[in-house]
Amino acid sequence: YLQLKHACNYPLILATNTEKALKNLCKNNLLPKDLAKQLIDALNLWQIIQGILRLTLKDNYKLENNLPIPIEKLILDATNISNKKMLEDKIKMASKIVFKIYKDIFGDIIITNLKVRR
Repeated sequence: YLQLKHACNYPLILATNTEKALKNLCKNNLLPKDLAKQLIDALNLWQIIQGILRLTLKDNYKLENNLPIPIEKLILDATNISNKKMLEDKIKMASKIVFKIYKDIFGDIIITNLKVRR
């Protein structure tokens, strides 16, 4: 959204890579440095987890199941987190941070199934 909003005045912010886009927004003072860092940290966490899960789980894997221990260990090692509880806490905190930033930017608009609710 921020790229769309500001690209006409700041065309150099455009990037297809999310991290690069966030850095470009920050470099052009369109996103505060602390918010950009928090978003990039959350993005990196999600991309590490997502990448491992995409490579190691079958398409029909039910997310409510516990992960196999070797995959869980792989995620813990890749994220430099020592145990499952700490990983869960970090995921929850990252989600809260991102949602707060979202609310700061968009207010109370919630988008679900391409419909906007207030």
